[in-house]
Amino acid sequence: RREQQRKLLDELLGKNRNGDRPEKPITHHSDPRVCKYDLCGLCPYHLFPNTKEDLGPCPFEVCPAPDKIKDMYLKERAVENFGYERDLMRLLEGLVRDADIRIRSIKQRLEARKAAAEEMNPELTETVRKINELTEKATIEGEAGHIEEAAKLMTEIEDLKVKRSRLPAAVSAL
Repeated sequence: RREQQRKLLDELLGKNRNGDRPEKPITHHSDPRVCKYDLCGLCPYHLFPNTKEDLGPCPFEVCPAPDKIKDMYLKERAVENFGYERDLMRLLEGLVRDADIRIRSIKQRLEARKAAAEEMNPELTETVRKINELTEKATIEGEAGHIEEAAKLMTEIEDLKVKRSRLPAAVSAL
């Protein structure tokens, strides 16, 4: 319990909140308080704030890293590989993998809902298909300069939309 409170206070007020620990200045990029991801040019903890994909606050105390530290890192990186880029790449690949899994799952649910909707109300499905088809044709006609044809198609589309609104809705996805 105390440890949780200490961590919360450290997060809110900083580790030296009582002023009893003299803070050592950061002089090198290898300091554990410096965000290694930011040194590479991208801290993933700042990517998606206030979204479902938000990773929360950066676990490093110093993020973004000061320019002086970044410059030092860039100079030393030319001579020695510290592995920060590899760590960042591993984290980003994990994020992409997780996002792909979520997308695949959502697509499967959507397909299942569409199939159920088509089964429940084939007339609604056919009407939506015709609306989409005619909208495409109207766009092509309009771009080709055939305004009268496009206007006729738009009238047909409006009639189909009225028809669609009168049909019982199977699923809001259609």
